Amino acid sequence: MNSALFSFGRTLRRWWAALPDVLHTPVYVGRHLSRVPQGSLVLLPCRINTVCCGVAGIVAFKPKRKSGTALDLPALQQAIDRISECGLDACGKAP
Repeated sequence: MNSALFSFGRTLRRWWAALPDVLHTPVYVGRHLSRVPQGSLVLLPCRINTVCCGVAGIVAFKPKRKSGTALDLPALQQAIDRISECGLDACGKAP
């Protein structure tokens, strides 16, 4: 019983911590996901060439973009140089 209360309390704390984000989420009705900003909630989303049923036809969420990993420019430059020198056939081979 004690572990169930602890688990419920932990879940309740997570929901409470996420509440400000949920309250500031923009909500749209009948829009396509490509036409709404990141982090938006769309009720009755419009999807071209797709018929959704159940919850997928009622609600859609466009997540916020996460920052990508940094591009390894020296490795990219090395690959470009190797392709320039040896042609495309040498691209998959180890240096």
